[in-house]
Amino acid sequence: MNDFPVMAIDKSGGSYHGSVYLVWGAKGMNNDRADILFGKSTNGGLSWSQPSRVNNDNTITDQWFPWITVGQDGVISIIFYDSRNDPINNQLT
Repeated sequence: MNDFPVMAIDKSGGSYHGSVYLVWGAKGMNNDRADILFGKSTNGGLSWSQPSRVNNDNTITDQWFPWITVGQDGVISIIFYDSRNDPINNQLT
């Protein structure tokens, strides 16, 4: 799992202009091995939102290598690797 956080800043000029967004891989909840988490700051990083889980699986597989970007229109895009459809990974315990 890539445990390096990735950060993006909204420079769209819209209502969320200046918001800082962060995604990272972390140990999953319960039996899940790895999840992707997201947090945001609206005050330049002085305080952060409660992290929220990005991946929507209910499996024990892992997600890793997240990346985030904010488009010119302020739309946030997050991508990551996901092994939930990997039959070999699904058999590992």
